[in-house]
Amino acid sequence: MVVLAVGQEWSSPDGQSVVRVIEVSSERSVVERVLRPGSGKAGGHIHRDWTQRFEVREGEVMVRVGSDAARMLVAGETVEVPRGVGHVDPWNESATPAVTRNIISPVTPFVHVIFATLGESLAAGRLDSQDSLTLLQMAAALRAGRADSWGEQPPIPVQRVVLPILAAIAKASGFRPAPA
Repeated sequence: MVVLAVGQEWSSPDGQSVVRVIEVSSERSVVERVLRPGSGKAGGHIHRDWTQRFEVREGEVMVRVGSDAARMLVAGETVEVPRGVGHVDPWNESATPAVTRNIISPVTPFVHVIFATLGESLAAGRLDSQDSLTLLQMAAALRAGRADSWGEQPPIPVQRVVLPILAAIAKASGFRPAPA
């Protein structure tokens, strides 16, 4: 199993985006991201097995939680995401870099898999234009980490059927997530 370790850091080939492990235990993980301008936007999703808090350390980001409209957070602000609440992680629409911290509790195997996969893929230059995992990469990581995390749409029973197929396509195309 991949185990995140304090001090691990991955940077994009151009050095503009970074994933950094600040803290990790069985109770909580803190992962910092440097989001280059115009990056970080991913799809809405839910985590049924953990809570999240996002802290903005530098710059400004957009975030959406629940059915509320997306809103801006600036340095010093935080937002809580309870278990099972749909959300979109912070993304940077500004012209300057932003630094966020993602605090997750408790730490499941998927937390290790997703952040190690994100970091490794960032360093290898294999993320999408938003420095986010592609649909196939995400499917492979979800499957490997035995996640209870889902897209906001389609309904979860449909995703349960489609996820193994997408993960198999990712594997057939040569993508391997960090091992669980």
